[in-house]
Amino acid sequence: MRILRLAASDEDQGRVAPGSQSHEVAAALLREATGEDVETTIRNLWPDDGLPDLVDRWMERYQPDLVLLKVNAFWFNYLSVPLRLDRALGPAGKFIGRAGIRAGEMPVIARSPIFRHSQRYLLRTIGGATYFTPEQVVGSMRECAKRILSHEGVGLVIVGPHSRLNHELTRKAAAAHERRRLHVHTAMKQFCAELHVPFLGQDTLPTRAEVAAMVGADQLHLNAEAAHRGGEEEAAAFLQVWQKIHGEPAL
Repeated sequence: MRILRLAASDEDQGRVAPGSQSHEVAAALLREATGEDVETTIRNLWPDDGLPDLVDRWMERYQPDLVLLKVNAFWFNYLSVPLRLDRALGPAGKFIGRAGIRAGEMPVIARSPIFRHSQRYLLRTIGGATYFTPEQVVGSMRECAKRILSHEGVGLVIVGPHSRLNHELTRKAAAAHERRRLHVHTAMKQFCAELHVPFLGQDTLPTRAEVAAMVGADQLHLNAEAAHRGGEEEAAAFLQVWQKIHGEPAL
């Protein structure tokens, strides 16, 4: 069984302890349920105009039996102060913005309480910009899903966007954050229902305590417990699709 996971930085090696990553948990459960060897390939997504063609090339290259397509809320909901400066201040803003983005990508800095407090302060005073609009993300994900399903005999599972950041925002910004997420969530859930594709989504906004329980030290990426739980949910959805395609009961 070949699985292609079209995901994001939650899947990066070293985020959580070996054996706890979602793809490892899902593969182990599928191996146990089906008796099949499981080979997993992970590719990170960025929903620009070229992504659907890139997905086509990955489908041809890896010839997967099952595909997981993750819709990342970061793309349309992460408010980046450096990106706002980049777009607003021209050449000077680009220099400042790129320096800020590079700093935020360094684990030691990203996990620092000083960095987190400074980020919250700047968001409340300067504001941030998102990389894509909800409409752009929905359009990209729908087209990618269609390209995947055009390959006969391939099973698809789609994971909707989760909310992890809006408790750091002002009440007004948090409300806008959730409206954007619900727009993408609802559109993708309806799309999956029309195509009879399993959809794993977050119908309600988690509480502050629930968010704190699911994220790691950087307060952005999933911790080991949440990653393990996600792998279990994905394995169950994959198994449903596998049995539908092959008409085989689990062992």
